[in-house]
Amino acid sequence: MMSESRDTSSWSMRVLEPGEGLELSDGTLISEDDATAIADAFEAMDPDDVVQRILSRGRPLMGSAPAKVVPVRLDPELVSALDERAAGEGCNRSELVRRALRAYLS
Repeated sequence: MMSESRDTSSWSMRVLEPGEGLELSDGTLISEDDATAIADAFEAMDPDDVVQRILSRGRPLMGSAPAKVVPVRLDPELVSALDERAAGEGCNRSELVRRALRAYLS
């Protein structure tokens, strides 16, 4: 039996010989039983729920819409001060900058 490839823009899989399962584009092997279980799970789901799960992938919303990245250039001394303060408050740079902006703008 010849191997069969199915490609989309973001993934591909190769159907192996009978009893060998599937090989994903990253090299992961999935047994036929696991592939069947995955397919059965998707068939049991509401199609609208599947679409919603796909669309909701990624980072969680920070507000009413997806967040935007705003590049800002900082001098080395300001970065050091930012890192020290963030470590002291138990957060990362981004969270500290968001807190500071909210406080300044309110």
